[in-house]
Amino acid sequence: MVDRLVRFAREAGVGPIEKLRSHVTSGRYEEAVRATAAAAQQAGVESTPILVIDGRTVSPLDAPGRTRRLLDQAASD
Repeated sequence: MVDRLVRFAREAGVGPIEKLRSHVTSGRYEEAVRATAAAAQQAGVESTPILVIDGRTVSPLDAPGRTRRLLDQAASD
């Protein structure tokens, strides 16, 4: 898993890679990642990308029309 994440980071131009690898393997962010995952699950997030608009989850790729309507509603409120 770490090697895969490091590979993605390298391909995205993130650096320095060894510092990233050190942070990932240290467990430094484990609690924050778990808390974020729990919050996402509680909000109904099942995939990415997901937007939460006024408490409603919507996938902009799967439902672009619904996404636009929710954004328009939120902007007009």
